[in-house]
Amino acid sequence: MNRFSRKSNKSKSERLWSSALGAKTCALQMPELAPLTRRFHGDVVLWVGDCQDAGLALQGCMIRHTIFAAQNHVPSSSLQQPMLAVDLTNLPFATASLDGVVLHHGLELVKDPRAAIKEVVRVLAPGGKLLICGFNPFSFYGVRRLYARVFADPMSAHVLVNPMRLFDWLALLDLKLDCRPKYFEYSLPISQSPFRWVNDRLGSNPWLTGKISLGFSLVGRRLKKLALISRLPFGGLLLISATKQAASINMQSIDKRAMKIRRRALRPAALHKINLNKKTNIEI
Repeated sequence: MNRFSRKSNKSKSERLWSSALGAKTCALQMPELAPLTRRFHGDVVLWVGDCQDAGLALQGCMIRHTIFAAQNHVPSSSLQQPMLAVDLTNLPFATASLDGVVLHHGLELVKDPRAAIKEVVRVLAPGGKLLICGFNPFSFYGVRRLYARVFADPMSAHVLVNPMRLFDWLALLDLKLDCRPKYFEYSLPISQSPFRWVNDRLGSNPWLTGKISLGFSLVGRRLKKLALISRLPFGGLLLISATKQAASINMQSIDKRAMKIRRRALRPAALHKINLNKKTNIEI
């Protein structure tokens, strides 16, 4: 069995994108993904994601060839384009061979997201772009993920990645953010509208239904306005766009640099001053 093929049954991730919640999420992401994918240019771009419809966002970019890959086996009858089954921690591509990579909720399906990011940076050419799309754990989607850990849910297969940790990994791997990370979708992560839910249960009392629906509408609009004005990072969906710097870095030196930073941070502040004084004395 080579790295392109892997036998598996229909996964929980595929159930997410075939569910009503997955369809709603994809519809919300498409308008936000399209402007970012137009920045891609070059010969080859890799799209990693189990959602078939979201890959249409690459139609507007200036790319000659697009490789669509999934981390789970997808039945051939449902394919809109040919798909490869790949392991994100062991990609079957040469070093610096891709001009762009899109991870559409790909990091949430691997056991070691840090190793996956390192592998993606390996195959990404200098100047290439990386686009990461995922769920924000510090949102209502994070609350639903906690629910999915106990009960069967379309989000049960997804392990949400801390954005702060992800930003640190990108900085260590010498990837520079192209723009400010975009947080959006502050509503509840449910496929059914709250108004319809209230209607189904209180349909016998139209006056009470109208009052509750009006209250939901006012609170929702005010919360969304407050989130957009303050730009709080609590949106359920997150988009990160970064570019690999032209200077090449040895992957083995990344861990050494991280250890040096950690040791320096744990050292008391007084020792820093003493070391600096000793250094100046020696120079004199």
